Amino acid sequence: GTRREHGRRALRAGAQDYIGKEWTSPQGLSRAIENACESWAMARELRQRKEAIRLVADRDAFRSLFGDATRDLMDEYAIKRVASQLLGQYLCANRLVFAELMADERMVIEPGYVSEVQPIDGVYSLADYGSALLVRLCAGEIVHVPDMRLNPGYSAAERLAYADLQIVSNLSIPILKSGRLAAIVAVHQKTPRVWTTDEKFMVREIAERTWAAVEQARVEAKLL
Repeated sequence: GTRREHGRRALRAGAQDYIGKEWTSPQGLSRAIENACESWAMARELRQRKEAIRLVADRDAFRSLFGDATRDLMDEYAIKRVASQLLGQYLCANRLVFAELMADERMVIEPGYVSEVQPIDGVYSLADYGSALLVRLCAGEIVHVPDMRLNPGYSAAERLAYADLQIVSNLSIPILKSGRLAAIVAVHQKTPRVWTTDEKFMVREIAERTWAAVEQARVEAKLL
């Protein structure tokens, strides 16, 4: 239980140096264990702080890389292609694609980032991939499925549709414009994966920046 876990932490922190020594009184041993536990907690907090600093530095470096790579691009397809490649590699994903919504609730998936899985560019119906999927995305909700095979919210036919595309874990980020679902950024893994809050935040941020650049490219193309 809890006492056993505290004991393990104390031993890892160095309390074993005091155990078995004849001159150690019960009070002294108790203090030694308390000090060892405190040292262990401080070391853990330091590791956590260092990891948080590293994550912030990694995110800032990626933002800078993304900005440099897309700043001078004027073609909307090139913008989406470069964004897919950079973000897919950053996340160590198997696939990352942009899908644009059509009026009939179908989506056009363009060539994106793929690693160890097949490309899936083409036209698909959202209804084939979950009856509630479109509703959630239209509401601006991030859809995150760590393991499609075990999710009871999908029918057998829907799970099979994902399996045909080599999708086990799915992260879908909606892009809303004027309250309407305009596009989706889909990140896929062929194995189970739990996406962290930081990863979801980064995908949403890059998705919004990418789509803003796409819309600007479209406006400028009409002026030519």
